[in-house]
Amino acid sequence: MPIELQLAKFLLNHHKIAYAITDYALNVVELGGELALLPPIDEACKVGNGSGLSLFEIAPEIIGCEAEILSLLQGDAPVFLLPLVNRESAQATLIYVNLTCLPHKDAAGQITGILHIVEDVTTHGRLEQRLTQQRNELSMLRDQLGTHNLALTAANIELHNLDEIKSKFVSIAAHELRNPLASILGYVEMLEEDLALFHEEHAHYIKAIHKSAKRVLSITNDLLDVTRIESGRLELILKSTNLVEMLEDVADELQPQLEAKHQSLLLDSTPDVPLAFCDNTRTFQILANLLSNAIKYTPEEGQITLCLDAQAEEGFIVVSVADTGIGISQNDQGNLFRSFFRGSNTHLTSATGAGLGLSIAKSLVELQGGRIWLTSELNQGSTFYVTIPIDDNAANENASDKNASDENRTFTQQYD
Repeated sequence: MPIELQLAKFLLNHHKIAYAITDYALNVVELGGELALLPPIDEACKVGNGSGLSLFEIAPEIIGCEAEILSLLQGDAPVFLLPLVNRESAQATLIYVNLTCLPHKDAAGQITGILHIVEDVTTHGRLEQRLTQQRNELSMLRDQLGTHNLALTAANIELHNLDEIKSKFVSIAAHELRNPLASILGYVEMLEEDLALFHEEHAHYIKAIHKSAKRVLSITNDLLDVTRIESGRLELILKSTNLVEMLEDVADELQPQLEAKHQSLLLDSTPDVPLAFCDNTRTFQILANLLSNAIKYTPEEGQITLCLDAQAEEGFIVVSVADTGIGISQNDQGNLFRSFFRGSNTHLTSATGAGLGLSIAKSLVELQGGRIWLTSELNQGSTFYVTIPIDDNAANENASDKNASDENRTFTQQYD
């Protein structure tokens, strides 16, 4: 058996293939192979090898391709292919076939008609269909994403503009508030110098006015800091700083608050604390805020510990402020450094505030190259940690002559 016939027989036996041979007038003269791949045709035509059928009846998909078929008959084209044609099988399921038309030649090599081959490629067709569908879906998603990105960009621009307007308004309002507040505080302080001249009730009112005015001034200053930080206009003057002395100054400034609540304060530091490299004013602000918060949220007769550690983190001095206060829930801890956020349990104390202090402290710490974090449990107290860069030029010097001579310097003040 010639090799061509062996190959044809193998393909017909192992692949779902149907074929038809036509004469020059495109009338079918022979049918064979997997006839179920053909469109529904009369059984008599199948038995009669397709007698009475035309090529366009067994392959209606090539209607409209008469010019291509004519090119095959005239020998101008070697093959005509229609890939991945979908048809409905006899079981009413969708199948995919490749339709191939070739010139059919006699023994003398003359073209006598068309050899039409139908190959079942349903598996490949379904994969192609799925791939095309996914490509279309991805294209739609890409278009939608592009539309959303444009909308998001426009929204971001609008938000940026609104944020700038808000910052300008807050800055102007805060500046305008400071002048009358300064006058109010000045007059109230003058009145406080002669409190003995006033009735006890009136003296109480004067003290309340002074306290409220100072609180409003503090909020006003915080608002100004927020606008400076957001606009990038906050200037820092970095220089060598003795943190031990600074912590003592912070403790001295807040001593009246400690005494009012009969709280004890422990100041502890590791030996030979080097000088820090930071902005004095802003670092004092950070530490004062943390200590003030510890006092506010720690009950009377509670304990607060300020600690300096120059060995916990290379290149930094770690300052920690620990208290025995009301603590902070896990849910609140993630939002604690956001502007205007206050913990859900702050109502348990009489502490007031706008929720700006920690947000400002975080920004000031990070602007100086450090970081801030906390550990806390409800009703078990909180510990806030701040890292402040060591002054490389003075890394081997002691923070002061006083603590240079001590193995371990601990400063404790007790307020009863």
